[in-house]
Amino acid sequence: MTNLPQYRLISLVMDKAGSAELKALKEQFAAFDLCADQRTAAAFGYLLAKEEADTLPPEATAVYDRVCECLEHYEAGEYGEVTNAADKLFGTIYTWLAHQEGLDKEVLKEVFVTCLPPFDA
Repeated sequence: MTNLPQYRLISLVMDKAGSAELKALKEQFAAFDLCADQRTAAAFGYLLAKEEADTLPPEATAVYDRVCECLEHYEAGEYGEVTNAADKLFGTIYTWLAHQEGLDKEVLKEVFVTCLPPFDA
């Protein structure tokens, strides 16, 4: 068996260790402590993620489609500079997140303040 999963895990650890997202996920999956071992917990976590992905609401897949559309427009040369494409991508994601229930809009603005252009993306 290849070491690809090991390298992917190491990459995730480097990117996400100590993040608020990881902390929240650990809390969410606290019941996985009931599993016999770590591999079983990981397998059930993967199966749960697949199940959730299959039941995503239409608006969640819609933002993915809009991001792909932005990338296609960039590849076609419609945005010119890569920074214009990045502005469109971040603007699309910000707009989607801003309409999600339960997110602190002030925190969202703070997080995106350096990622958005000074105009409506």
